[in-house]
Amino acid sequence: MSKYKFSRDIWISFEFENEFYVGRTALFEGIELVACISEKGVISYIHYSLISNPKRLKLIKDMKFHKLSPTVKKNKDLDFNANSN
Repeated sequence: MSKYKFSRDIWISFEFENEFYVGRTALFEGIELVACISEKGVISYIHYSLISNPKRLKLIKDMKFHKLSPTVKKNKDLDFNANSN
């Protein structure tokens, strides 16, 4: 049984049958599923109750996007690794 309570539309990572997966939870006709892709590139649906230790990922939903200033040049190189942004 799953360690965590099911929530819709969240991204999780987990191991299943000795393979790493990343997927998004979904409720399809009352069934709790995870639409996911394995590290080998195999796309599948796994019942949420079969996943033993999902880890919630903070992806795009948690990112904050800022509108660029009109003074910023379109061809400016942005350094996404810098902590000064």
